[in-house]
Amino acid sequence: MAHRTDIGIRERRIFLLMIFLYLSIRWIRAIHVGPAFLHFYGGDILFVPILMTSVKIVKWLFNFSFRVNKIEVATAVVYSSVVFEWLLPNGGTNFVGDPFDIAAYAFGALVYVLFISKDPQSKIQDKKPLKSIN
Repeated sequence: MAHRTDIGIRERRIFLLMIFLYLSIRWIRAIHVGPAFLHFYGGDILFVPILMTSVKIVKWLFNFSFRVNKIEVATAVVYSSVVFEWLLPNGGTNFVGDPFDIAAYAFGALVYVLFISKDPQSKIQDKKPLKSIN
């Protein structure tokens, strides 16, 4: 039986759209067309929403009993920032640290929290029933 915290059809569709957008960004980057902003930050903006939706899909598939809350989203931003913008660039790899990437991760997290992870039914289901006057 599905619970209201499971990933819904709306979030699945948005996830597929984000994957399509990410692959499109990779393609236009490969053929060297499109705005530079999209080349440099489009994937970073989509990273946290794709990651957090993937976590919810794994949770749903394996019936794990945890919730993806704002704390987990913030942890994903901090972890991504530390790994991709500090550890890997300082570790001798071909990564380059960019503070605007951190802003892109944070913006993607904000989009995820405000628009993607919202359950339209939760507003109705979270309301407490009115007390009856007898």
